[in-house]
Amino acid sequence: MADWLRRICPAVHIAGQAPHRPGWVEAMRTIYDHELVLFAGGPFVVEIGGDRYACPDRSFLIVPPGRLHVSRSAGGLGGVRRWVHFDWTAEHDRGPWPLWTYHPAAADAAALRPAPSFVPHGVLHAAGSVDPKVFDLADDLCRRWASEDALERSTCRAVLLEVLVRLLEPQGRAPEQAHRDVRLVQETRRALESLAYEPMTDAEPVQRRLERLGYSYAHLCRLFHRHVGVTPLGYVNAVRIERARYLLRDGGLSVSQTARTLGFAGLGYFSRLFRQRTGVSPRRYAAGEA
Repeated sequence: MADWLRRICPAVHIAGQAPHRPGWVEAMRTIYDHELVLFAGGPFVVEIGGDRYACPDRSFLIVPPGRLHVSRSAGGLGGVRRWVHFDWTAEHDRGPWPLWTYHPAAADAAALRPAPSFVPHGVLHAAGSVDPKVFDLADDLCRRWASEDALERSTCRAVLLEVLVRLLEPQGRAPEQAHRDVRLVQETRRALESLAYEPMTDAEPVQRRLERLGYSYAHLCRLFHRHVGVTPLGYVNAVRIERARYLLRDGGLSVSQTARTLGFAGLGYFSRLFRQRTGVSPRRYAAGEA
């Protein structure tokens, strides 16, 4: 995900949706926050500071504060607009604030709430490529905003965050390497955990189990150790010893029974590994001495 999208925490001020007939036009105005508008059905045109933005079906536009603009339906067709007035972060969300001023009245420059420095400034726009899922989310957001339940309305910012991420994260982008690595580490951990619950005498070697994931064992070892601080074998043994601690204290099993349950080939190896991991022998641990 783009770094700046990780940092936003949008505050919703007003949300709604409405169908518009052919020839509809909105009065020229200046807004104080940001407005996300989603266009569906027939085409629309928005003029912002003298620039024209074509908004056919499945388009979006984010209008920044302080820019005189006007919207209208186009092409002799009507359509549906969904809109959300918001701030990118909760920094300005102290209210009460004006939302807009209609021309020719002059907007109060001191009340404008610009985007934080880390957010791309200016008009954000995409024509005809919005995922239909975004419109479903926008409908949900409008439903929540219309609720008389304050808790329900407070969840609108979470829905808007998903909408903004889906709109503004580059489409078709390959997963970031860091994300792929973390996902592979989690997949490795699940494979190791499954192995740790098999009796040691029956379990296949760690290397063979991990190679089933389609990567070299050396690569998975390096990646796993870098992210969690232990080797794959070290993690398997850690899970087994945690199981042993439970069986000795809460499971009511003796040391030899615990070793057999976990599938250790010999009591001596189990005792050495347990002491290495916990600092005490399994007998002393079972007796409550540690």
